[in-house]
Amino acid sequence: MSAVNGVMAPGIVDTGIGNFGSIVNAFRRVGGAPFIIRSADEVERASHLVLPGVGSFDAAIRTLDAGGLRAALSRRVLDNGVPMLGICLGMQIFGGSSDEGSLPGLGWLSGRTTRFRPPSGVPEIRVPHIGWNRLAARREGPLLAGLGEEARFYYAHSYHYADGPDEDTVATAEYGYPFAAVVQRRNIVGTQFHPERSGSDGLTLLRNFLAMRRSD
Repeated sequence: MSAVNGVMAPGIVDTGIGNFGSIVNAFRRVGGAPFIIRSADEVERASHLVLPGVGSFDAAIRTLDAGGLRAALSRRVLDNGVPMLGICLGMQIFGGSSDEGSLPGLGWLSGRTTRFRPPSGVPEIRVPHIGWNRLAARREGPLLAGLGEEARFYYAHSYHYADGPDEDTVATAEYGYPFAAVVQRRNIVGTQFHPERSGSDGLTLLRNFLAMRRSD
């Protein structure tokens, strides 16, 4: 696994939109040596991979496809088992499609992304969902190590991942109704919230992510 002087080197994928300063700073605070990935060749340097959570679904997919990043990321994540973290939009891209766009997602997870729609009998909610929420753990795992029941994370989204298998959902949050807040399938991890903007609890989760090792 690639590292800089023994320090984990998470590669943050540039999806064409957004300022990555907060993510870079957060990974530095937990002992990583982060860098920005802007070409397919740079994917090979990363010990861990991160898809950030800014922008729109179709715009992010076009950037990945135009730069050859889809194939490079799939090779490293699916074939080589490199740990991958998707944040907000990055997590949604793991699925097959989104209500936000018309292009296919990466298809690494079997779910899809839907806009917040309260079920029948549930009051209307304001969209986007912006604010702090606690997690309800569905299963134990190293990603949530050190996080108690009072841990809170910051959200800013109008869409959420849905329709995936129950075993992929690590934790849920609630905004009008429960939705997947943390998902994981082997080395593929997604958070609907922004850990880089979630204080000490977010840093704990990022530290746990950096402790993940390549899956076989």
